[in-house]
Amino acid sequence: MAEAAPSSRLMVLMFTDIVGSTDLKRKIGDADTAKLIRRHDELFRYTVGAFPFAEILKDVGDGFLARFNSASDAVHASLHFQRALHDEKFAHELKARVGVHLGEVSELDLEPSSGKAKISGLAVDLTARVMGLALPGQILMTRAAFDNARQYVREHPTSDGETSPVVRKWMAHGRYLFKGADEALEVFEVGEVGVAPLQVPPHSDKAKGSLPADQEETLGWRPAVGMEIPDGKNWILDRKLGEGGFGEVWLG
Repeated sequence: MAEAAPSSRLMVLMFTDIVGSTDLKRKIGDADTAKLIRRHDELFRYTVGAFPFAEILKDVGDGFLARFNSASDAVHASLHFQRALHDEKFAHELKARVGVHLGEVSELDLEPSSGKAKISGLAVDLTARVMGLALPGQILMTRAAFDNARQYVREHPTSDGETSPVVRKWMAHGRYLFKGADEALEVFEVGEVGVAPLQVPPHSDKAKGSLPADQEETLGWRPAVGMEIPDGKNWILDRKLGEGGFGEVWLG
């Protein structure tokens, strides 16, 4: 009897990783590093648990692979997580990087260790690549996740559970050709001013920039719901009305 083909579906994925965990172990030792990672894990699990239908798919030791019901949930969670790490009084600095991607994955058999379906596909690899490109404290994402999330993400809760308006930026960093991908992908960032780097991530052997010179002016700030228009005092963006070859139209 032939085996059933694995089912596939679109999924919003998030990969996280502690930056420099190996160097941290050399500096302060395995035991003290383990304490920091344990607290990092608690903050991440608490964050994911606040979002309906979100699920941690895999604990990779110094990071996680998780899925979310929507791109806006994934971005809300990413912002909350980075803020929580920023506010935590760690004995030694600990920063994480986050990658978010929306793509098609295949669900395979259940993993004996977790009882959860193992997922596979290029989308999983690309999420990891996007995360790997990020700087410490940075949240990077690809086009589909970015376009979906910025229409709905207004505010996010602080680490004490209160909702507070924060100065947040959405930015375009151009196209990168990732190892294992046939075509270059646009990379974007969302972050809170004072917490996120909000700068172009450097190229690496696994991700090289590939933006034509005549498109350089398209990089930088991007509109999003609830944001103030730069140099437009008292003008706040309400919702996206449409887009075309020359730009986007927003109601302010």
